[in-house]
Amino acid sequence: MAGKNVWAKGKGQMQLEAILCFGVFIAILAGMAAAMNEIGFEAEEAAVSFRVKSRAEACCVLADSVYGSGISGSVETKLGCFGEGGKAFASESGKEKETECIAQAIRPVQSFGESFLEVGPDGHYR
Repeated sequence: MAGKNVWAKGKGQMQLEAILCFGVFIAILAGMAAAMNEIGFEAEEAAVSFRVKSRAEACCVLADSVYGSGISGSVETKLGCFGEGGKAFASESGKEKETECIAQAIRPVQSFGESFLEVGPDGHYR
């Protein structure tokens, strides 16, 4: 009988260890799921920042191309950006990025519901 009692005690201990191991496994899976969720959120934040900075850069290139021609003019911007002074700006989802432009006389203009960047020439051309 003493042998039977020891066997039952060992079996119960194995079941307890199996339950604990399963609990640890579930906790590890939950941690991995939380980490993947955080990585996905950070990736989306990085994508938004990249899109905003790209739009600001594109506006700056448009303004600089007009500036490089030596005449004053305006460029229609459907990129969702604007310029002021010597900088181009873009924003989305609460993030705003700016870029320094070569053109120093940039100003935003609204006409008939459209957005334009008006670029003035360098003092050399005036």
